[in-house]
Amino acid sequence: MPITGPQTTATSPVPVIVTGQYPAKATVHYPRELRAYDAARWVRGEIQVLPTTKLAATVFGVPAACVSAEVKALEAAEQLNAAGNDHGGNGHSAGLLLAEYILRATPAERQHAADVVGCDVIWDSMISPLLNGNGHHAAE
Repeated sequence: MPITGPQTTATSPVPVIVTGQYPAKATVHYPRELRAYDAARWVRGEIQVLPTTKLAATVFGVPAACVSAEVKALEAAEQLNAAGNDHGGNGHSAGLLLAEYILRATPAERQHAADVVGCDVIWDSMISPLLNGNGHHAAE
């Protein structure tokens, strides 16, 4: 029997992937009936919609600017991880989590953290080792 299209099993269907802009912008070649059909397939998990920032913000009820800021923070954390910044390869991700928090924090939140932790602790453990050329300074 010849294979005529993408094959899936009943236990692990592969959803069709569409960008969020296609259903939002397509009108001429995407009639209402087909949009309703695809919406029903989306609800059933048969279509995966890669959302735009605006769609994600609408679905989660937050401003698009907040979604954009979180995307940037996640991408920055991924870049840190890709650069091998795992604190000497010890397998701990605490440093990456801290980096994510710092990237997401507002200036007021960073100031509060400095007040709570102490500027001397931040300087001695995070900044001074980098200035001395010892970026992998172990905690004492």
